[in-house]
Amino acid sequence: MASQSAKYERAKQMIKYFVEKNEPRCFFCGDKLDWKVFYRNLSGEKMDDWTEHHINHNHYDNRPENRIMAHRGCHRKHHRIDDMKAIREEQAKVLKDIQERYK
Repeated sequence: MASQSAKYERAKQMIKYFVEKNEPRCFFCGDKLDWKVFYRNLSGEKMDDWTEHHINHNHYDNRPENRIMAHRGCHRKHHRIDDMKAIREEQAKVLKDIQERYK
């Protein structure tokens, strides 16, 4: 049976191969995803710098066409913008309701 270290090394080599062959890009910024960034964190000791984004925002919809890779930072920024947009929309709705009440 292979050691845990040998399994990690094999997984790292497979990831390197697939990333170099397919050259994936971040869904948000368009920059190439660097296999070295993922490679160094494969052991699970740290968070890697890649994440998966569900295009339709449904985390239960795991069809391949709904999932895309992105930099973790770009993904966080995208969701912060979405969250702020939702807050502004809610504030505008509340303000409109108040204005309607006091006409």
